[in-house]
Amino acid sequence: MLSSAFVLFPLPLRVRTSHKFVSKPSLAQSFTSLCGVRMLNGTPKRSNSTMSNLSSSAQNEATPEMWFVEHLTPHDVYHHGIRELLHASRSAYQSITVAEIGAYGRALFLDGKIQTAERDEHLYHQPLVHVPCIQVASPRNVLILGGADGGAAREALRWKSVEHVVVVEIDEQVVDACNKYLPKIGRGSFNSERCQLIIGDALDFVGNCKSEYDVVICDLTDPVEDGPSSNLFSIEFFKKIKACMSERSALSIQVGPASLVESPTLMPRICATLRAAFGVVHPYQIFTPTYGSPLGMAVVHRVPQEIRGTAEAEQLLSQEVEGDLSALDGPAFSALFALPPCTRKAIEEEQEIITEQNTAVAYGPAVSKTK
Repeated sequence: MLSSAFVLFPLPLRVRTSHKFVSKPSLAQSFTSLCGVRMLNGTPKRSNSTMSNLSSSAQNEATPEMWFVEHLTPHDVYHHGIRELLHASRSAYQSITVAEIGAYGRALFLDGKIQTAERDEHLYHQPLVHVPCIQVASPRNVLILGGADGGAAREALRWKSVEHVVVVEIDEQVVDACNKYLPKIGRGSFNSERCQLIIGDALDFVGNCKSEYDVVICDLTDPVEDGPSSNLFSIEFFKKIKACMSERSALSIQVGPASLVESPTLMPRICATLRAAFGVVHPYQIFTPTYGSPLGMAVVHRVPQEIRGTAEAEQLLSQEVEGDLSALDGPAFSALFALPPCTRKAIEEEQEIITEQNTAVAYGPAVSKTK
């Protein structure tokens, strides 16, 4: 999940919408001051030709009173229409915002970039969690680094073989905000007897790890400059994780935008670093609408192995997972790994390794630096 600054656009009060924004002046003021967001007057521009093709009711429905303008690149933005601003604060690590957005329900923004939304989070969490679990086949011990919203823990606990899930999250304020405003995502997973939540630094945890895990899930924000995940994509970090993994284990991680136009080097560099640490890397990609563009992921193994076939994945999901999955089955699992030739080539040819001294930086300096 990504991170960058965003701009808040309020619309004129004369605009009427079918979903009226709930006015909270004090919250909006704290939002702009805490999160480093500029508030601009006026409506996001639309061409007359576009608006003339909409009926009056459609124009009203399509025009929220406030917008998050999220920068995907310096030149491309994603407008999130806001129905209600629910929470705005700043922790020691990042700005935290929860808002009701358009068709996607409640959503979490960290340092100005959307992390998860109620109605499409399954398109992120299910591929992130179930791909390494399929590769292991019957995981027992699962380690999740990050994952404050509880969605990854929720999916891991669906595996019948799983005995223990450990979640290591650095920012307790994000956990609290998700518990209060986004309970539909975690669904009480942190309260399970099989789940242990540890508030702490993932780097310190894996450096002092005494246990072995069958599955490791890196549910991290992007490595924006000075952000909380900036040191969690280096070869030194991956080698520390590898020391915590059992012989039959697998690790999954999000590796930034899969669009090489949007981010030419981040996904290839992270994959090259994983390859240097683990020998073989299997990249894949997902599409979650609220992210605005495809997101890259990768799976690696303590001992390299091939990706399971469609029929085998289908059998494991149907026999080992509680309930039906809405985003993954055998065919969908195999399709995740069908990357375009240009992406495969860029990953195969990339040689630059991420280190603690030579870090990878995703677009968007952390808003938490803004005072």
